Amino acid sequence: MSTDNYLKNKLISGSIIFLLLGSSFIITNMAVAAPGSIIPLKPTSTFNAPKGLTEKEVLTAIKIGLVENKWKFNSGDGQALEASLKRRSHWLKIKFLYNTSSIQVDYMDSKNLNYGPYQDESEYPTYKPGTIVIHSSYERWVRQVKNSVETEFMRILVRKGLI
Repeated sequence: MSTDNYLKNKLISGSIIFLLLGSSFIITNMAVAAPGSIIPLKPTSTFNAPKGLTEKEVLTAIKIGLVENKWKFNSGDGQALEASLKRRSHWLKIKFLYNTSSIQVDYMDSKNLNYGPYQDESEYPTYKPGTIVIHSSYERWVRQVKNSVETEFMRILVRKGLI
């Protein structure tokens, strides 16, 4: 087999495997978090701020993370910052409590995100009635901000020569 034919066969078989894996991934994701699905609400999530940052730098990283993800926020008072996000008919409000070592994200309020006690056992049999649930987009939107904040932490540390 010539080198050209070998490469073509590898490319074709690799593409098929990629397509199969890609399709499997998409189907899996759709089954887990289809639009309109609900998840149990984790009302508070916490992540660490790296050592070497001032409180002002932590706040700046949070604000940049929010702006990058199209959130609105107040100016922040002391060690707290409230932020809200509007996507189509959905609205979400969260609060950041921060210091130089950690950031806590608290759920505050939402509209049109299916927030409330779970009641329909037939749709999600693993959830107990009364479990507080919310639209699956909540977790993704908060995670996107967290990822942006952590990226900004790294930028600040690089500028300061700490990494």
